[in-house]
Amino acid sequence: MMKRYFIRALWTMILSTLRFFTHLMVRKRNILNREKKPYKETVKNMKFLEEMLLENNYLDKNYHDLTDKMNHKAAEKAVNAFVSKKEKREDEDFYFLVAQEWVKELDKKSFWTSLVFLGLFFALCGATIGLTQIVGEIQGNAVWVIVTALFSSIVLGIFNSLRSRGWRRWSMFFAHVLTISCFFFLIIIFS
Repeated sequence: MMKRYFIRALWTMILSTLRFFTHLMVRKRNILNREKKPYKETVKNMKFLEEMLLENNYLDKNYHDLTDKMNHKAAEKAVNAFVSKKEKREDEDFYFLVAQEWVKELDKKSFWTSLVFLGLFFALCGATIGLTQIVGEIQGNAVWVIVTALFSSIVLGIFNSLRSRGWRRWSMFFAHVLTISCFFFLIIIFS
């Protein structure tokens, strides 16, 4: 039983990492140039993914979905990307098209994740203010933990905002920059 959970966790980590790096490659400006590194890396990653899915019997040679055996979403999304593009199997850009299909909703997820980190920042600020009203002064390591949590939520929010596209990217980026500027301004004033 532990072996099954370990294998599932390993699959999820590998596929999530591969999906993240594929997303970064697909977003490059010169991705459509077949001679450049981002295109070659994307194709190489997708061929590796195809081999993994074929070896573990999640996909067959004719790109039929065998997900009834599957019990995790990470591999299912990869299989669905291959199945949705199987009619373009003979196309030269097949692996690139599969990569685009596989990572297409990550931009929206990045926006919502960035929004969650912004909300977390304000929730932590409110909790800290409430805690100081109840307990009084916060001292020692608790201050460093709170400041680290506040700063980390903003940094992770900025990172996720930069992974989204269009107006969402810049609106969340400026919201986080404004928030962190106010945060440092308040620290300087109340220090």
